[in-house]
Amino acid sequence: MCVSVHATEHFVDSQAAEGGDGSKEHPYKTIAEALKSIIAGDTLTIKGGTYYESKLTLGAVAEADVPIVIQGAAGERVIISGFTPIVDWQADKDGIFKARTEVRVNDLFVDYVPQQCGFWPEDGTRRYLVNADKEAFTFADRDELPTAIADVIAKNPASVVAVMFSTTANTFMDTQVTALNAATKTFTGSKGGWPTYLTKETDRYTLMNHPSFIKKPGQWAWVGDSEGTGGTIYFLPNNSDDLKKTQYRNPAHQPLMHISRYGHTPSYITVRNIEFTGSGNLGLQVSGSADITIDSCIFHSNFGNGFFARNSKNITFKNNVVLFNGNGASYASTEGGLVEGNEIAWNLVDGLVIAGNVSGREGGEPESRDITVRRNFLRSHFLQAHPDNMQTYRGVHGLTIEENFFLLGGQQLMTEQTYGVTFKNNVMAGSGAASIIAGHNSSDGWEISGNTLGWSHYAIFNLTGENYKITNNILWGGSANHIETFTWNYNFYVPVGEKFVVARVTKPKWTNFATLAEATAATGQDADSLMGDPKFKNAPATFSVLGGGDDDTPDFLTIPKGSDSEFQTGDKIEINGDGKLRTVTAIENGKVRFTPALPTLPFRGAYTFNWKQADSTTFDLTIAADSPAKEKATNGQPFGSQLDIVAMQKGDLLGSGKRTIPVLAEDILAAFPDPNNIVVPPYGR
Repeated sequence: MCVSVHATEHFVDSQAAEGGDGSKEHPYKTIAEALKSIIAGDTLTIKGGTYYESKLTLGAVAEADVPIVIQGAAGERVIISGFTPIVDWQADKDGIFKARTEVRVNDLFVDYVPQQCGFWPEDGTRRYLVNADKEAFTFADRDELPTAIADVIAKNPASVVAVMFSTTANTFMDTQVTALNAATKTFTGSKGGWPTYLTKETDRYTLMNHPSFIKKPGQWAWVGDSEGTGGTIYFLPNNSDDLKKTQYRNPAHQPLMHISRYGHTPSYITVRNIEFTGSGNLGLQVSGSADITIDSCIFHSNFGNGFFARNSKNITFKNNVVLFNGNGASYASTEGGLVEGNEIAWNLVDGLVIAGNVSGREGGEPESRDITVRRNFLRSHFLQAHPDNMQTYRGVHGLTIEENFFLLGGQQLMTEQTYGVTFKNNVMAGSGAASIIAGHNSSDGWEISGNTLGWSHYAIFNLTGENYKITNNILWGGSANHIETFTWNYNFYVPVGEKFVVARVTKPKWTNFATLAEATAATGQDADSLMGDPKFKNAPATFSVLGGGDDDTPDFLTIPKGSDSEFQTGDKIEINGDGKLRTVTAIENGKVRFTPALPTLPFRGAYTFNWKQADSTTFDLTIAADSPAKEKATNGQPFGSQLDIVAMQKGDLLGSGKRTIPVLAEDILAAFPDPNNIVVPPYGR
């Protein structure tokens, strides 16, 4: 397609008068107005301010030499917000205020800080459930349900949500309570949202979202009208100023901005220096487009994905910060793309997703191909659902993952149906399960080289595919199953704890090998590999997922079976990546006691680094000069990753010597979660 050469700069200013023409002197008042005028070669500059706009659509077609740029003004903070402020609070009783809403409210924020939905039991424990019946949509409490609670809910169950944790699926789910039999203490949930994974008597639940559950400042509940057209929100503020800053995400299923156009392929568009927040669905979506660049933006506090690209080509996502969304950033059915230099952290579910045919129907959508994920800091995805720092599935081909730092995730990388992967020069530390799961016998043809991987609760690898080449890695704490089509060599193994395993074979039976000599003799692999202490500059000595429980107090956690020797009195431990060093004061009866205590009982398993006597929780995997891993392997390549992760933890993701991602405003910094006192939303994922 040939486009005309055109170069006009348009301006938007939320403080401008109505009827502007987009010039610098008379800017448009809204972004929606401006987008109607944009054609190839144009630049749209948005002045600082908050723009309460959504469903913004850009479908222009441009070319490489006449692109379109949508940008926030240099040095100014431009916010596109889907939040709805609450302004009509009325006093109710006992310090609680109420306000009318025209839509369902699933969350409440003060500025960008999420507030805790009222819950029971109010001490933070979770109740064990029994007799879950997926046909009748019912469950009962394992213990005696207090009559006072049962009576309150039985009289008005309509707003109550049961948020459940399934030990089978290691995930959180929810169901709307529709009835409670006060005599049998049996709950009935909604058919549409019934959590089918509930199977064990170790599964637990918490009740949320009833005005009677509001006990502490910051708690809220929403009760719908009988007509289903809206409802009333109740809130106990910390102070009167909080009432002036309240807002919620409108659950309407629309992105804040959508680059798409039916019948055309929007192309050569750059969006930069804009903050996307408060969407009840997606922040920014790209569909059916090509050669789109998203640069130096901030995506935070959106219910769904911060960023989502689908059915597109050559999508570049670089230098962005993606925080506190449902999922961070996702590519689906996309050919060609670059994900580079982003910090993706603290999202409730997964951080980065690369997927193929997300419809799940045979031939439903194209698979994804030729995407590079490079120099990203992917961290702290373990808060809810079944979370991963990165996930790939349903047809991904030719994927390159290089020079990334993965820190603290349910899994670091969870994959299936992912083929032809180059995985090199990455660092992974702190996985609740395995670091890399290439699952379902469906992820083949990987090269895993030059990485530093470990600090995993179960194992580094859970690999079930074919044709893997695994070389020149530093493997802290063990390896994985060795399959006939795998090639292992030139790796450096770091033995940790009594459960350390170099290799595991499944034929003729499951057998583990704790030394290189045994492993090589049995598998024929790792003939040139080494074992020893890499002597990192600052790294934890061990990593465990400690257990909370209804009988625990916030200064006691349960040690996994066989891991008692990993802790000693006086050790410094960090729990759930909160950056605080706590001191172990006792180890007794399979539990570790520490000080200071946690602010509340753990939301789920407590991810625990034992830093021994270190005075910093900053990872520095620089290898000492006298380390046996300092010399190159006999194939001439170094052991482990050469990535400067100290710089990455400071925001320099591209190795430029300076921060390369946007600086976060104070109100965003104030919203960073305390992973040991997490705000639990009234819904599962």
